[in-house]
Amino acid sequence: MKQKLILAVLALLAICYSIHTGNAGECLLAMALVQYGNGVAMMSGRQAGTVFSHNKGGSYTRRFSVPVNAATTFQQNVRSSLADNSSGWRQLMDADRAAWVAWASTHPVINRLGAAIILSGQQAYVQMNRNAFSSGEAANFFTVPPPEPVYEFPFAADFGIDADGTGGALTIESTVQPSADTIVQIFASPPLSPGRTFAKDLSKFIGIFTVLAATVPPTDNDILALWVGRFGTFGADLVGKKLIIAVRSYSNGQWSGITSSSTIVV
Repeated sequence: MKQKLILAVLALLAICYSIHTGNAGECLLAMALVQYGNGVAMMSGRQAGTVFSHNKGGSYTRRFSVPVNAATTFQQNVRSSLADNSSGWRQLMDADRAAWVAWASTHPVINRLGAAIILSGQQAYVQMNRNAFSSGEAANFFTVPPPEPVYEFPFAADFGIDADGTGGALTIESTVQPSADTIVQIFASPPLSPGRTFAKDLSKFIGIFTVLAATVPPTDNDILALWVGRFGTFGADLVGKKLIIAVRSYSNGQWSGITSSSTIVV
């Protein structure tokens, strides 16, 4: 099987080399489409210098390049949290670690290829505590597995977005009153061409806020400062551009599925 895969990659490189009139540099920079078979349905990840991935156009390979270390505040917070969680796992009692192993065995997660996998106890501990930390909780908040999540959804599908570039306002509308205060995580895209419909690769986490149970909807939730903190100025020069905003709710160490909406800046 491995030999067949190597031969297929070599064949793709040969075709690419001929297309680019013998220019090996252009060939290495090209992105090759692939079609799997003979028992291999899909590949995802990196092997040596080749990255295997897929998008809505199908599977493809590309040359691996070392990403830029942006060293942003968001990035540093994630790294710090992971280090804290790894340290926290080592300090747990044996009985607590066993509880995480048992919890993980009954809570499979979906990997990048869509297959259900079982995490190790340590992976489950880190994941739950990373989620808790990103919701505003203290580091290593859970020493034992939390109760099952009970999600509240303050935002309906295709929730309203008010993006006023001229007036300098950016709000999202919650229309469902939660029965308990609900922490919401927000993702947003940079300004996009109005014809673009997919921006998962560009969307970034911009922050969290809490939708209060005591607040009667509909409510306009101001996210301008969060968006500006991630992408920069928001003004009249963005009129006509598209924004995609996504939200998800937190409960007991887990995040719900994503609800998203889009609008054109006016």
